[in-house]
Amino acid sequence: MHCSNIVKSFFNMAMIISILLSASIVSAAPPDGKTLIVCSSYTGNTKVACEAIQMSLGATVLELKDVKNPPENLKMEKDAKPKWVLDTEIEPKSADLASSDCIVLGSPIWMATLAPAMRKFIELNRFDGKKIILLTTTNASLNEEQRQKIKSLVTAKGGKVVGYYEILAQEKKVEKTKEQIKAEALKIAPAISKAFAAGT
Repeated sequence: MHCSNIVKSFFNMAMIISILLSASIVSAAPPDGKTLIVCSSYTGNTKVACEAIQMSLGATVLELKDVKNPPENLKMEKDAKPKWVLDTEIEPKSADLASSDCIVLGSPIWMATLAPAMRKFIELNRFDGKKIILLTTTNASLNEEQRQKIKSLVTAKGGKVVGYYEILAQEKKVEKTKEQIKAEALKIAPAISKAFAAGT
């Protein structure tokens, strides 16, 4: 075999592998129904994760705006009282949940629970007959009891929680980059798809 033929063979093999890898990402989409991702993000970590999941699942993203907790109010100054509030107002207050069978609720963790904007969204809406995935970003992993309390917020509003996925935003007290968070979100996208499919 001539060198040029060997090079062509390697090139063709690389192209096939690339196509297969791309197909595996696209095929992460849930088999039935439309997927909606509701995202609450303050530092941008959760937004990056949700956008990565959106890309893999072919989903629609709805980003919540926390009216009373703008990002500039979240910076804690030494010996100062926090400027943020737990019972906030959000925009939008609701979404077209009827057209989505599968819903991802993406939120950072505040004080061992969902951030105020996401809690307010859950409070204002019903999820009857919907399969729900909880996707959180956090600096410290929650224990099972804390996760169950978060799940109960959704089940109390009629939703069926079929999965809970957590992305650590820091490692050994070093903050991860947005690219690292995106990569971790892409890794769990197939698991999210399987959880939706299995949660029938």
